[in-house]
Amino acid sequence: MKRFFDNWARAYRDSRAVGAAVLLVLMLAWAWYVTRDYASDKIVRTERVSATVIHVPVAGSSARRAAPVVCMVELEDGRKIRLMFTNPAPKVGDSVPLRVEYFENGEAYYSLDGWIGGM
Repeated sequence: MKRFFDNWARAYRDSRAVGAAVLLVLMLAWAWYVTRDYASDKIVRTERVSATVIHVPVAGSSARRAAPVVCMVELEDGRKIRLMFTNPAPKVGDSVPLRVEYFENGEAYYSLDGWIGGM
C-alpha cells in the first residue's frame, strides 16, 4: 500500500493538469459571458442629477472602519435606488450628486458623482 501512495502524485499529474486547464477555460468563458452585455452596449447619454438620502443603516461596531455602507436614496422623480458609500456615510436628508448613464438597451446605471463623505 505504501508504494501506491508514494507514486500517486506522479501517476495522476497529467489528469490534474488537464482538469486545471478545463477549469480555467470554464472560468474564462463564464467571465466573458457575464461581462459581454456591459461591454457591447453603448452609452447614449449621461446626466447629472441629485438624490436625497432616505435610509442609512444603523452604525454598528464597524462604524470606525472604512467599510462601505449601502444607503437608500430617492431620485427627484420618486424612484428609489441603493448606493454604496464609504465612511463617513451621509445622513438622512442629505442631498448627493449622481451621474446617470443611459445605455442603448434602455438600462440606466447610477453612480456617485464627486461625493466626498461628510462634506
